[in-house]
Amino acid sequence: AAERAFHPELVVYNAGTDILDGDPLGRLK
Repeated sequence: AAERAFHPELVVYNAGTDILDGDPLGRLK
């Protein structure tokens, strides 16, 4: 998503939450 381009740090964070798939923050991409 576009927000990842503005927040490179979230790329790693989102990748971690995507694996969990149960974390609400992972769905707010």
